[in-house]
Amino acid sequence: MDALKIKLLSVYSSPRENSLSGYTHKLLVNKYFPNIKADEIFLSKSPISPCSACSFCSKTDQCSIDDIMKEYYKLIMEADVITVSFPLYFSTVPAQLKLFIDRAQLFWEMKKRNEFVKKKTGIIIAAAGNNYNDMFHCAEKTMRHFFKTVNAEYNKEYSVFISSTDDYSSEENKLRADKLIKKTSLD
Repeated sequence: MDALKIKLLSVYSSPRENSLSGYTHKLLVNKYFPNIKADEIFLSKSPISPCSACSFCSKTDQCSIDDIMKEYYKLIMEADVITVSFPLYFSTVPAQLKLFIDRAQLFWEMKKRNEFVKKKTGIIIAAAGNNYNDMFHCAEKTMRHFFKTVNAEYNKEYSVFISSTDDYSSEENKLRADKLIKKTSLD
């Protein structure tokens, strides 16, 4: 695939505008997709309604809820790569991201009907204040399910996980993020 023709969708899920997960996300995008203008979604600024389980999407490729997700569905469909950043909340993704994921039910229903959804790659950028065994496991599992639903192959090798952020200053965490990004490789 021609690198300049890649359609990149970057989903920022932190409720804080200048978050470490967002900062790290931008570092990753700038390193691996320097000449690509990404479509960006900032979920903290996106009024997304929760899925109502109405089953409307089980019969059509549309959602019954008329909100910004209709624009986001198109971006997801067209993407070759989806990057998603978030801070860990109680061992999983924040509420803003969970709303977005739940509304991907439309893609699950399309898959059940064998409707084509373009193959893509999924990358995670996550930050957590603490550090304990398997702390990213639940969030990673949730994201793997989301990526599978939208026909994205999750690539853990490309993903970045930063723990123990509460133990460092904002500047120290940015330096840690820089070092982690330098270690990652898309080769």
